[in-house]
Amino acid sequence: MSERFKSHIDEWISFATRNRVSELELDFGGWPRHEGFDNYHVPLHVFAREEMMLLNRSSPNVRSFVSLRDLRLRSVNLSDQVFDIILYNCSSLENFHLTHNCGLVNAKNTAPHLKLKSLKLQGCYDLNKLELLAPNLVSFMYEGGYKVRLCIKDAPQLASLCLSVETGLKSDMHPIFPRGKNFIFNQFSSYLPKLESMVVSVALFEDMSNFMELCVFSNLKTLALDANSSSIRLCCQVAAFIISAAPYLELLELHLSPTRASLKEMEALELPSMSPHKNLKEVKLSGFRADVYTIDFLAYLVECTDSLQKINLSAYATDRSGDELFVQNRLKWRADEAENCKICVQELRKILYTNVQLIFHD
Repeated sequence: MSERFKSHIDEWISFATRNRVSELELDFGGWPRHEGFDNYHVPLHVFAREEMMLLNRSSPNVRSFVSLRDLRLRSVNLSDQVFDIILYNCSSLENFHLTHNCGLVNAKNTAPHLKLKSLKLQGCYDLNKLELLAPNLVSFMYEGGYKVRLCIKDAPQLASLCLSVETGLKSDMHPIFPRGKNFIFNQFSSYLPKLESMVVSVALFEDMSNFMELCVFSNLKTLALDANSSSIRLCCQVAAFIISAAPYLELLELHLSPTRASLKEMEALELPSMSPHKNLKEVKLSGFRADVYTIDFLAYLVECTDSLQKINLSAYATDRSGDELFVQNRLKWRADEAENCKICVQELRKILYTNVQLIFHD
């Protein structure tokens, strides 16, 4: 982005602040650029108050940013210092969404932000550590690499958590996500029992040998598991163990990997014994291949739930990006796979209670 365009953007932001905007969105999107060369770089003075700019009196007085409640930045680069200044000076900010950023490395706010309710970080490519002081935070989303350290301090109202990690390729010598459970359980263990909604990559559970380590999800009502390149077997196991530890769960979404399981992955599916679940009402499953693991898991749910009302199966894979779930092309099936799928769906209908609706999108 040329300096001429950047100066115009600076002026536009200054105009917005003079008019005491409550919502500000800067979207210089397109295809994500990991290097961030063409991103707009937020200068220090844009969000700084007048009293912080005494040595530079030509900087605009942007004290009117105290009225800003919603800030969304896409393909905009922030430094660690600007991140702190935004949270310090935008005292009324409730929603802060940052997408495709280069520049944040060790982001933190030095003073607690009392109004912030939602923070979403998607594609912050240089981020190594985040420290956030936001006692009224309700929703947190992170999408990016797994090596980052996330520290959300003293957020007793946190009810919605989305963790979508980029894990790289799986090989026999190197597990897809070593130390994955440390990412979620070490960094969010105190919040898990309070969550009402959780979206999480199954890869975070790759190295968990004992699923009984899972805590009780006392308030969880909605759970979405993204398999990405993880196995269907692992996805079904994680779902079963979380369901058994989440007595108030109402909606389960499984977004399975479109890849076929190899023969060496065909291990027994171990599912926990569970008293009849009283609240699970709906199951949505995308990437359905009518494989043994999925059919066994669905039969397990039918047997272990008293409240199930709907099972929604889709032969289309999905891909998550931030808050959005994109439907991909229909899975390619061989003729024998398509026939087997029809048979499995018919057999599944036979074991369902009459009040359970089964929908299959093929």
